[in-house]
Amino acid sequence: MRAIGTTACQVRRIVRLETLLLSVHGSVIGMLLGLAGAASAFALLASDQGFSLTIPWRSLAVIAVVGSLAGVVAAAWPAWRASKMDPLTAIATE
Repeated sequence: MRAIGTTACQVRRIVRLETLLLSVHGSVIGMLLGLAGAASAFALLASDQGFSLTIPWRSLAVIAVVGSLAGVVAAAWPAWRASKMDPLTAIATE
């Protein structure tokens, strides 16, 4: 990206934004799959027992935020390295 004229700050911003999008989507999809699996298991196992399924929405929101922040924190070092890389070195290597 630096070879096409982006600044180091723009490279870091792009990497952080991509990471944020990926981590948010990953958290949401993971929670949806987990909820679907839990609801399926509950329907198969506990529906005859008189139990009710309770979804902890507040905990799910906290997990989504923590998962998203973890992704952004994990991308800090690669974003910094990418912004400091020499454009010619980046082009020369695969």
